[in-house]
Order: sequence, then C-alpha cells, then structure tokens
Amino acid sequence: MGTSSSYGGPKGKNPLLPNDFDDNGNDNENPLKNSKNNEDEQPKNINPNTELWKTVKTLTSKLVKGTIKNNRTVLSKYVKAHGGAKKTASTAKAGKATTKNLGGFLTGITQQGIKDTFQQLRIDYENKSVEEVLSETVNQLAPSGNTKEEVIARNAILDVLENLYEDIEKNDGDLTILEKLNEEKFNNLMRKYISSYIFHRFLSDLESRFEKNAKSTESALQIENDIKEYISGVVDNKLKGQNLATYDYSSDKIQGVIENIYFDCYEIIENIL
Repeated sequence: MGTSSSYGGPKGKNPLLPNDFDDNGNDNENPLKNSKNNEDEQPKNINPNTELWKTVKTLTSKLVKGTIKNNRTVLSKYVKAHGGAKKTASTAKAGKATTKNLGGFLTGITQQGIKDTFQQLRIDYENKSVEEVLSETVNQLAPSGNTKEEVIARNAILDVLENLYEDIEKNDGDLTILEKLNEEKFNNLMRKYISSYIFHRFLSDLESRFEKNAKSTESALQIENDIKEYISGVVDNKLKGQNLATYDYSSDKIQGVIENIYFDCYEIIENIL
C-alpha cells in the first residue's frame, strides 16, 4: 500500500491508483524523474533567485550524504528559494484546489452520507470493490496528473485515501463506516493532506539530489521520513486550534482560508532554522 520513494522508486502498485493513471501525465517521461529539470533548472514557479536555488541543492546534497544533519535549514532555504512563504503558498494551486475538494468530500460524507455524496461525484459505488470506489474518488478530488504540480497534489490525496482504505478494510469493506467520521478524524485527514502535499512538493523539486547522493535506499528513506515527520509536526501544531470540520468548503471565501493555512505553515518552515 506504500507510495514511492524518490530514491528507491515505486515499491508496488498502489491499489488506489486508477488503472489508467500514469505518473507521466501525457508525456512519456515522468515529470518527477526529469533529472535535467531537477538539476539544471529551478522549478518554473520558483522566484528567479538562481544563487539561492543552487544553495538549496547543495544543502540537500549534503543532507543526503550525511555531512549535515539539520533538515530544517534545508527546508527553510527551500521556501526562501520559492520566493518566501507567501509566494510558495500562492503557487501551490493544485494543492489548494485539492484541499478544498477533500474538505467538501469529507463534509458530504459526514452530513449527507455516502449515497448522496458519491452520487454528486457521479461515482457508482454499489457492487464495486473498495479499491475501485476510492480510485474513482481520486479522479474526482485530484487533478489529472498532466503536470508536475498536479502529480504532487495527486500523490498527496493518495496518502489520505490510503488511510480511509485501511479503515474500510478493517470493517470488512463496508463503505458506510465513512459516515461515522468524527471531527477528530476529519481534522487528521485534512492535516494529513496539507503536510503530504508540502512534503511531496519538496521531494519532487529536489529529487535528483536524493538520487545522486544517497548512500543507500535505506538512508534516503530515513532522511525522507525525518523530513516528512518534521513537516507533519509543523502542520499539526499550527492547525491544532482550528476545527477544519466546521468550515464551509462550498463558500467563495474558503479559497482565501486555505491560502492562509498554507502561508502559515510555509512561514513557520521558512523561519525555523
């Protein structure tokens, strides 16, 4: 059920991945595996600060090699290279859109039930496996994966739905267990998405540094996990006082609310060394 590591490659087909889903988008080359773009070109939405971007790549290489240990410095410089927290949040377009979609989906499940919610998403869940239903849900909540940014958002939603998959499997594949989603679980899933998006975005931008400098698959995975846990901690601590289950995800104002959430999280990452 795992996702893929930047260094070790895919660990197996995620059962929630639609059969027609290809990380490559419409191209034959995986946008997350384009070493030329990763190594020689800074991401398109990064503020054109070439020297700072070079510093980020150098620090990431040292982190992966083990010559430095502080991943917070790397992540801070990374946000600065994107133009700071405000710029980094404003360019997280697919991430913010999918955050809104996920919030609306979870709200629908808890308030209207699975029948009406899946009907609104045009998903026929009857007589289908859990994998099939959640795979179709991925397609409805996340973008198609035609661009690097869309792939990042899609990978993050897979992390969240994988969590729901495990809950459903524990209840003999009964999808109605989702209707018992409480506020605590709702908030955990929303925070999970936001932290997963931030993590996958960082990893995709600097993947070549991991591939070229990792001493082993295990060491690369450990560094990735440490970074993931740190980002998760930032998001959890920042949002622990916010009840995301009470938000109106159909409101015109929700985009601004989500924008502020990403800004707040990126600001903490930028300022803590």
